[in-house]
Amino acid sequence: MNKRILYLLLGISINSCHASLDILNEELLFAHLTRQVQTAFLMLEDDMPHYAWTSHFKKMCHDIRNNNDMLPCTTILCAINESLHALALEDHVLPIDIKSILQEYKEELTTNDADINNLEFKSHKAKKICKLCTEFLTVTNTLKVNGSVIINAPNTRALATALTVNGPEIINGTLNINGSLMLNGAPLTGTAGATGATGATGATGATGATGPAGTFSAAYGQLSIASQTVAPTTSWSVVPFTSAGPSSNMEVSTTSPATITVLQSGTYQLNLNIYFQSEYPAGESIYTPTSYLLGISMNNGVSVTPVTAVYTGETNEYFAFNYSTIMELSAYDTMQFYIEAATNPGFINRLILQSGNAYLIQISS
Repeated sequence: MNKRILYLLLGISINSCHASLDILNEELLFAHLTRQVQTAFLMLEDDMPHYAWTSHFKKMCHDIRNNNDMLPCTTILCAINESLHALALEDHVLPIDIKSILQEYKEELTTNDADINNLEFKSHKAKKICKLCTEFLTVTNTLKVNGSVIINAPNTRALATALTVNGPEIINGTLNINGSLMLNGAPLTGTAGATGATGATGATGATGATGPAGTFSAAYGQLSIASQTVAPTTSWSVVPFTSAGPSSNMEVSTTSPATITVLQSGTYQLNLNIYFQSEYPAGESIYTPTSYLLGISMNNGVSVTPVTAVYTGETNEYFAFNYSTIMELSAYDTMQFYIEAATNPGFINRLILQSGNAYLIQISS
C-alpha cells in the first residue's frame, strides 16, 4: 500500500492539503479560529465518532476544547481538508452548514484574512496560546505580553533560541524563559523566599573505614624479698620486701610498709609468691606446729584481708605462700602485704624468708 492510498483511507486528501499549503504566504504561520469554525470542528468529531479521524485532527479538537483559539495555519488547513473529505464520504445531516463554514474560512486562510496581524481589524482576541512554535516565529514590530514589552526586533532570533530549549510559560502575565522571568527585555529578580521545611532524614551512610589500631600502655610493678628471718605472732606484721622494680605507670616503694601504688585505672592481675623455711625459736629446741596467714591491706587501711595460708608442721621444712587474683583498681589505689601466725604458740617460731615477690600487672584498661 503506497502513502497516497494510506492517506485516502484515513480520510485525508493529501493532494488538496498540500496544494492549499503551497499557496499560503510563508509569513502566515498562525491563525485565529472563529467561534463558528471551532463549533464546526467539534460538531464533526462528536457527530461522526465512527469516522477514522487522524491524530492531528483529534489533537486540534482537544486544544479547542481547552479554549485554545490560535493554531498553526498548516494544522487548520489540513483539518479543513480532512473534514471536507469526511463530509463527502458520508451522507450525514448536521444542524448547521459545516461545509460552507469551512470552505469560507479556508478561503480566508489562503488569502491571509485569518492572519494574526488582521485579528485587530476583525475584533478577534486570542484567549491563550498553549503551544508556540518559535522555530518559525517572526516578530515584525514588538512582542508584548499583557502590555509589557518582552523583546523588540531585530532580536527575535535570540528569543527563538531561548524558547526552543524548554519552551515559554506565562506566569501572572510575565514571560518565563528557561526559568528566568522576563519583563521589558530584562530578567526579573525578587527577594529570596523563606527557607523550606527540613526534609526527611536520609538513609544511614556506609560504614567508614576501620581506624588505626590503638595503643595500650600497660602498667606493672614488682616488690622482691632477699633472705632474712622473721618471727610472726598473732598480730599482722609487714612483709619486709627489700627491693622494688621493674615498674611502669606504677609507684613501688620498700619503705615499711612496702607499698605498690596504681597510677591508672584498669583491670590488674596480682601474683604473690613467698618461699620460706621453718625454724626453732631462738635459744629453744622446741618447735610448735602452726599455720601462717598472708594478707593484703588496701589504701593504707587499718584492716587486713587474709588471702592464703600455709600449715608448718615440722621444723627445717620448706614452705611457700602462692596467691594469684584479678582485680579492678582505680588510679592511686595502694596495697601493702602482711603475715600473721594463726595461733600463739608457747614459743614463737622463726621463719627464714628465702625469696619471693609481689608482681602486679595491668591486663586491660
